[in-house]
Amino acid sequence: MSDSAAPENGPAPTAARAVYGFLLLVASALAAALYLAWALLPPAWPRALGLDYWPQRLWALTVPTALLSALLLFVLVIYPLLGLLDVPGLDDPRVHTDEHSLPRRAAPAGGGIAPVYDVPLSEVCRRLYMDGGRRGGAGDGDGRATTGR
Repeated sequence: MSDSAAPENGPAPTAARAVYGFLLLVASALAAALYLAWALLPPAWPRALGLDYWPQRLWALTVPTALLSALLLFVLVIYPLLGLLDVPGLDDPRVHTDEHSLPRRAAPAGGGIAPVYDVPLSEVCRRLYMDGGRRGGAGDGDGRATTGR
C-alpha cells in the first residue's frame, strides 16, 4: 500500500506527520535546554553573551510548581466533580431502572420459588436502615440498626 493511499484523517503515519513530529521533538528539546540553561547557569554567562534581560530565577521554580499544582487540582478535584455532574439524583428513575431491569412479579401458586427481580432502592434502604437490624440488616449485633450518628 502506498503512502498516498492512506486516508488523511486516519491514524496511519504519513510523511507530513513525520516532519511535524520531528520538528516538535527538536523544538521541545531546544526549549528544555534553554529552560535548564536559564535556571542553572550563573547570571554572568548570559550577560557575557549580550543577553541582558532575563526573568528572575524565582520563576524557574514558580511556573513548574504552579503548573503541577493546577494539574493536581484538576486531577484530584475538578475531574471527579465533572463526573459527579453526570450522575443523576437518587430520586431519578434511571438510578434504579434501565432496559434490563426486572420488575417484581407475583409469587407462583403452590409455594414455588419466586422469580428473580430487581429489588427497589426504597426496599433495600428500608430493610438495611429502618428495620431495626432484623433479617440480616446492618445492625451492630444488639438488635439496633446502625445509623450514621
